[in-house]
Amino acid sequence: MLAALAAVSTAAPSLVPRGANATCSGYKVSQASETSCGLTASLELIGEPCNIYGVDIKTLVLQVDYETDNRLHVKLYDAAKHQFQIPDSLFPRPGGCLSASKANLKFSWEKCPFSFTVSRKSNNEILFSTKGYDLVFQNQYLQLSSSLPDNANIYGLGEVIAPLRRDPSNTTQTLWARDAGDPIDQNIYGTHPFYLEHRASTGNEGPRSHGVYLANGNGMDIFLQNNSITYKIIGGVFDFYFLGGYQTPQTVVTQYLDLIGKPVMMPYWSFGFHQCRWGYKNVSDLQFVVNQYKSHNIPLETMWSDIDYMDQYRDFTLDPVNFPPAEMKAFVDKLHANGQHYVPIVDAAIYKPSKNETYDVYTVGASKNPTTFMKNPDGSEYVGQVWPGYTVFPDWFSPSTSDWWTESMRNFTNRVNVDGIWLDMNEPSSFCIGSCGSGKSNPAVLPFALPGTPGNPVNTFPEGYNNQTARPPTTNYKRSEMRMLLMKRSEAQNGNFNVNYPPYAINNGEGNLAGHTVSLNATHYGDYIEYDVHNFWGYMETQQTYNTLLALNSSKRPFIIPRSTRPGSGKHAGHWLEFLYMYFSITGVLQFQLFGIPMVGPDTCGFNGNSDEELCNRWMQLSAFYPFYRNHNVLGALPQEAFRWPSVAEASRKAMAIRYSLLPYWYTLMEDASRTGNVVINPLFFEWPDDQSLFAADRQFLVGKAILVTPVLEPSATTVNGVFPGNGKTEKWYDWYTQKALGYGADKNVTLSAPLGHINVAIRGGYILPMQQPSYTVAESRKNPFELLIALSMNGTAQGNLYLDDGESVNPQGTSLINYTMANGKLTASGNFGYHETSKLDKITILGVDTRPSKVTLNGQKLQSWTYNNSALNISGLNGSMTESWTLVYQ
Repeated sequence: MLAALAAVSTAAPSLVPRGANATCSGYKVSQASETSCGLTASLELIGEPCNIYGVDIKTLVLQVDYETDNRLHVKLYDAAKHQFQIPDSLFPRPGGCLSASKANLKFSWEKCPFSFTVSRKSNNEILFSTKGYDLVFQNQYLQLSSSLPDNANIYGLGEVIAPLRRDPSNTTQTLWARDAGDPIDQNIYGTHPFYLEHRASTGNEGPRSHGVYLANGNGMDIFLQNNSITYKIIGGVFDFYFLGGYQTPQTVVTQYLDLIGKPVMMPYWSFGFHQCRWGYKNVSDLQFVVNQYKSHNIPLETMWSDIDYMDQYRDFTLDPVNFPPAEMKAFVDKLHANGQHYVPIVDAAIYKPSKNETYDVYTVGASKNPTTFMKNPDGSEYVGQVWPGYTVFPDWFSPSTSDWWTESMRNFTNRVNVDGIWLDMNEPSSFCIGSCGSGKSNPAVLPFALPGTPGNPVNTFPEGYNNQTARPPTTNYKRSEMRMLLMKRSEAQNGNFNVNYPPYAINNGEGNLAGHTVSLNATHYGDYIEYDVHNFWGYMETQQTYNTLLALNSSKRPFIIPRSTRPGSGKHAGHWLEFLYMYFSITGVLQFQLFGIPMVGPDTCGFNGNSDEELCNRWMQLSAFYPFYRNHNVLGALPQEAFRWPSVAEASRKAMAIRYSLLPYWYTLMEDASRTGNVVINPLFFEWPDDQSLFAADRQFLVGKAILVTPVLEPSATTVNGVFPGNGKTEKWYDWYTQKALGYGADKNVTLSAPLGHINVAIRGGYILPMQQPSYTVAESRKNPFELLIALSMNGTAQGNLYLDDGESVNPQGTSLINYTMANGKLTASGNFGYHETSKLDKITILGVDTRPSKVTLNGQKLQSWTYNNSALNISGLNGSMTESWTLVYQ
C-alpha cells in the first residue's frame, strides 16, 4: 500500500506538445454480438502499449444502443470500470431501445484497427467517422478523431468568447471551468462538449444538420483542424450521443434537449429590466438607484446586490452597519409593494471562522456532518481562499449538504424575502493553489487589490480593452497522503496516476489546472476526486439551490442565475455572460440557445472597465432584445446606470417600451422553449438553413422567429449594415417604427440609418405578435389591454401564439395557449382557454393590407372603430375576451 501511495505522483511533469496527435497502434475487436438495441463488443490493445500520456488500458468495452429513431448512443469504456463515468444523479439518461432496422442512423465498424462510422441511413451520408485516425485510451489520456467536411459549419463547444461559427481550420476549445471574465478563445466558466454541424444543399439533398454530444466531464481539448475534430481528454470514457437532426438546426437542438433536459420555465417578472453593480455600499445606495430610475421614468423590475451587502463577504449574512436587517427588510418590502423584486448574490465558498469567531453557517455545516465540505486526501478540510478569507467548499455529493444548504438559505430568507438567487464564483473559484488555509486562522489578506482601490484603479473602457486579468501569486502547500480512492486507482493502473499534473496538459488559460480554483486532489463524498468532477461543481450547486428554493416554497418557480454551467443546467436556471464586449454578447446569447439555457444575457454596458455614454446607449438598446436584461459593472468603475446620461435614459426608455410591450411574446417564447425545446433567440441560419451567406452571420439575430434585430456594434457609427433574408422573394419585412414594408432587395447587405439612440428592428411577415401596453413594472403591464400586431406574409397569411398563466406557479392551476391564424382576410383565435385573463383585447393592427376594406366584422358583428392608412388596418376599441374563441373578418 505504501508503494502504491508513492506511485501517485503530484510532481509537475515536463512540458509535452499539445497540438500533435498521439500515435499508437489502437485496438482490435476480439468479439462482438448484436443486442436488441444495437451491439456490444470487446476491444483489445494491438501490440505493445505506447503509454504516451498515461498507461494504456488493454481491454475496452463497446456498447452501441439505438435509443430513438434519431439518437444513437455509442459508449467505449474500460472493462474494469476504473475510469470515471458520469453518475446518473448528474446526468439522468432517458435511455430507450430501438432496433437498428427502425433507426434513421447507422452504426458501422471495422475490426482491426477498430474504427467506427455514424451515417444517415437514407442517403449514407457520413456524420462522424474515426476511420484512419488513432484511438488512444489511457488512464489519463483519451484521444479520438473524426473526419469533417471541407470548411465545416460547426457551432457550440463552449463556453467561449468567440464567433458563433467556429473556425473549422484553427480552433482549440478547452473545457475546464475557469474563473476568467473575458479572454477571447479561451476556456471560461462553463463546459459544454456539444456541437451542431450544419450542411448546405448538395445535389438532390436539401440542407441538413446533426449534433454530437460527448458525455464526459473531465478536462479536455477539442481541436478543429485539417478537416477533422479531435478530442484529447485527461480522463473518463468516450460516451457519445449522435443526434440525427435533419432538415433544420432547430431539430438538433430539440433532440439534444430531449437528452439533457428542457429549460425550466421562468417567472414572468424575470423578463423585466434588472439593475446591479459591485459597489452599492449601503441600503441608501440601493434606494437611491431605485428612486432615480423612477424619477427618470426608466422601468426597473429588479434590484440586485453584489457581495457588498454581506458581513465581511460571508454568505447568508448582512453587514450590520451598512445593510442592517431592519433596513434591508424595509427596502425589500417596499420593492415588493411597488411590484418590484430583489435578488442577492451567493458565493460558492464558505468562510471558515477562527476559534474566537462565530459564524453559524460554517459551524452548523461542519458539526452536523463531517462530509458537508470538501476534503484533502488525508481527510482534513480543504481550505482555500476567496473574498472573506480562508474558506471551505460545500461538497454537493454529500447527503448532508442538502439539508445544511436549505437550512442556511431558510435562515437568510427569513430575514430578507428574496425573489431569486445569483450564484457566483462557482467553478469553484479560489485565490490560492491548494489547501492554503490548512492550519491557518482568519483573517486572511487578499493576495491582490480590489478594483478601484489604491494600486488597482479602474481607468479603462470595455470596448477594445485588452484585459489582463490579475491573478494572485501561487501558494505552495505540503503534499498529503492520498486517500483510498487514489490508492485503488493507482494500483489498478500499474501505480501510475498523476493527479495534480496530468501528463497531457490541456490548454487551460490559467496554466496550472489548480490555478484560481480547487486543486485536483481535493476529495468528495462517495470517493470522487476533483480531478474528475471539477466541471460539475457549478451544476451541482445550481441543482441544489433549485431544490432548496422549491423546498422553501414549493408553489413558486425558482429564479436562479449561475455563472458556471454544463449540459442540463438549463433545467434549473438561466445564465449571465460576464463579458466585456458588446459584439460577443450576441454570440454568447446565441451559443447558450444551443446549450438549452435560453434565459441568458450579458452584463449590459460591460462589467470590467468604465462604460461611456455612447457604448451604454447602444448596449442598453441591444440588451432589451435579450431574454435576460441586466446592467452590471465592477467595483471602482464609473457608474453606468441608465439614468446617468440623458441620451442613455432616452434610448433605454425607447427600447424598454418595445420590450415591455412584447412581454406576452417573450413569455410565450419561454413557455415554448420549456415545453418543446425551441430556442428563444434564433441565429439567422436557423430560419434560412440553405442560405450559405448566413452560416456565419452573428451581428444580427431573431427574437423568436418574427423580430429581426440589427444593432450598431462599433463606436462613432451612424449607420449599420444588415440583411433581410428573402425580402421580396419569399419573405416580407416591415419596419417596427413606421410599420411600413421594407423595399430592400432580397439577401442584399443594406446600409441602414442608425443614429445614436436608434436600434433597427424589423417584423417578419407571416407572424402575429401578442402585445400589451407597457407600464413601469411587469405587474402593471400585465393589467393593461392586449394588442395583436399582425404582419402579413407575401401571400397574405400570418400565425402566432399566446401563452398565459399566473406567471409564477410551478404548476399553474390554469393555463391558456391561444392560436391565432390569418388567411384570406380572416383572423381566428382558438385553442385552450384554461387561464382566466381579465385584461381585454383592445386593438388589432394588420400590416400589409393591400387595399382598403369595405367592412370589418367580429363574430359577424360589424365594427365601426377602424382606420386604414399606408397598407395598415388599425382596429381599436374591441374590448374582446381573452378567454374564448372568436373570428374577425375584413373584406
